Parts: sequence; structure tokens; C-alpha cells
Amino acid sequence: MTDKLLNIALCGVMCSLAACGDVNDIPAPDPQKYITFSVPTIAFDYNETPFSRAELVDAIEEFKVWGYCIPNDLYGNQNKGQATAVWDNKSEFFTTGPDVLNGFTVKVTGGETSYDKDNAAGGISNPMPWYSGSEHLNANDYNYGFIAGSATQGTFTMTTTGIAASAHPVLKFELPHTSTNINTELDYSLQPDALVGTKFDQSNNSKVGLSFQHIMTGLRFRFHNQCTATESDRKDLVIHRVTFSGEFYKTAEFSFAKETMQGSVTGDTYAGTFVLLDKDQTIEAGSSDLMRHDGDRNGRSVKLLLLPNPNATLEKSPDEIDDWALGRQKQITIEYSISGGVHRTFSTDKDFRLSYIPDPNTLHTANFHFVGDEFVVTFQADNDTNWGNGSDSNLEIH
Repeated sequence: MTDKLLNIALCGVMCSLAACGDVNDIPAPDPQKYITFSVPTIAFDYNETPFSRAELVDAIEEFKVWGYCIPNDLYGNQNKGQATAVWDNKSEFFTTGPDVLNGFTVKVTGGETSYDKDNAAGGISNPMPWYSGSEHLNANDYNYGFIAGSATQGTFTMTTTGIAASAHPVLKFELPHTSTNINTELDYSLQPDALVGTKFDQSNNSKVGLSFQHIMTGLRFRFHNQCTATESDRKDLVIHRVTFSGEFYKTAEFSFAKETMQGSVTGDTYAGTFVLLDKDQTIEAGSSDLMRHDGDRNGRSVKLLLLPNPNATLEKSPDEIDDWALGRQKQITIEYSISGGVHRTFSTDKDFRLSYIPDPNTLHTANFHFVGDEFVVTFQADNDTNWGNGSDSNLEIH
């Protein structure tokens, strides 16, 4: 009797182990039956390492996605006859919002993606099926559109504007900052990167491949010590502290009336002073170097990520309303000394303007040229990287 009970117990254990094994070996969902996602790609290839949150996200681990297929008619009902239309012809008729996926969290782990159609916050791999069956006679010809957002911090939300014929999706991203005092110190290394990805006119026979791009503008900083390097009059430049203060944009909106998204910023802002460098960095006479986060020549360069205003103006408007490219009341302050001598302070003009408008997904360098006993500041787009093309700036600040 004891042996029989033991055998039953062992059988139960083995059956439990087998069941666990079956769970782990569940085959991946069939992409021809279910809406599944490929590992997302990022539309740039940046080679400076190591990466950090203070610089650029190089791999997406999680994103929120909204999916669309069947637009609405003038009465708010699903118009299945237009489900086969391409995005540019039906995007403005989603008056009731997304009909496929509504802000679902997709996780990327080990080269695979997963989400739970019954739990928008995420969970086991339990994907949504493609439209099919007798209710959707032309389902094989349906065209889907997907819009996604990913950020280490901050929030993405989707809204629908207007009424039929102008009710296209608008994705909003909001940074988590709450400071309104320009003297509040901010840690640039905690400034989140944020990306938006899309895939339009997707058919129901394969995985959805989302391509993401950064929505922030990147600023890095380079020091040029143009003093002579003669031993008799050597002037090494020692940078002690660098800050970037101002009132910056907090919220961006991205309109998808067409496949090509149109960005803008709202009136929401935050204020503070980003501490970019707080450790000595020496720039030897006759040399130059990027600002390094720890002052070490081998350390990673400092990059400040800011939301740009794509609708900025380069000059004041007649009604004195300024649409600044990166924010208002901007000022860069440098504390420095020459060969370890007396500490000095240099500040740019308050609320300096750029002579070009920096785009999202682009990298720019603020060059600090130390000539004699003063700085000349120039901003330049880094076209030698693959962030994206920008424009050279002739701006000089003495």
C-alpha cells in the first residue's frame, strides 16, 4: 500500500514537471492568425559607447502600441467597407479611437515580443487575432496601422482630434518634470530618451515590424583651447563646472493624418538648471575635447536631450511672441581657470537664439572656443553621425 501511494506521488510530481515543461515550450503565436511584433528597430546607428539613459536608448525593451484598421462612418459606426483603404485615405475617420489595440504594453525579452490582449498593462503572450471570419468578408485585404511610443520615463497618451474627416490620431508625450523654478538643479543623466515608432498599411500575414526614431534633440559640448602650447607661455584650460539653465518644453504632440508624422510642442514647460559637468576637466593648450561626464578623456561624452519645437521661428514675430527652438531664458554658464589659476565664470547671453531649427532625432554640438581670455560659442549640427541631417550654425556668442 505504501509503495502504491509512493508511486502515485511520484507520478503526480512527474506530471507536474511535464506540465511546466509544456508551458515553457508553448510555440510562438502564428503571425498569420495573430497580431505579433518583431523586435523593433531604431532608425539610426550611433557608435559611441557605452550607452546610458543619459544618452541614447540603443535597444527597446518595452513600448505602448495603438492599432487601427476599420475606420468609422459619419455616424460613428465601423465602416468595414473602408478597412482595405490605405492609411492616408482613412486615417481621419477613426472618430472612436483605435479599434485593434488601445495602448497595450508590449515587452521585448530575449529576441521575442509579448503582450496580453486581456491585460493592456502587459502579461503573458496572449495576442489579439487579426480580423477574420464571416463578419469580415474581405479580411485578407484589410490594411492595419500601428503607432507606438517608448520611453524610460514620461508618459505617452493617444487622443483623437475633431470629427469624421479630421479625426486622425495624435500621440502625446509628456516629460516627468514638475519644476517651475529656474534655479532648481536638474540631473541631465536622468533626462529620459523617448522614441516613436510606426508601421502603416500592414497586412495580416506577417509580424508587425515597427521602426522607431528619437523625438528628442541631442546636445553635446566640445571645448577648444586655442591658446599657444609653448612651454614658456602654456595656458591649459581647466573646466570646473558647466550648467545649462532655462525654461524647456515639456510636452510634444505627433499628428498622424498621413504616414509621415507632424510634430509640435504645447505651451507646457518646466524650468531648471541642468548640471552638465561638476568635476574638473583639463583641455590642454592647442587641443580640443568633448565634455566628459566624469572629466576623464576616456569617459562618455555628456549629451543633453531636449524636446525641440519644429515650428520655431528664427526671429521675434511682430507681436513679440517668440517660438523658441529649445526653450526660453536659456543660458550656459562655465566656471573655469587657466592652468589652475583664479577661477572665472563665463555665461552666454540669456535667452540666446539659434540661427537654425534643430530637428528631432538629430545631434548637435555646442563648441566653446577659448581664445585668449574669452569664449566664442558656436552651435553646429553633427552631420557625420547617423542621427539625421541638420544645418550648420553661424551663431557666435562672445
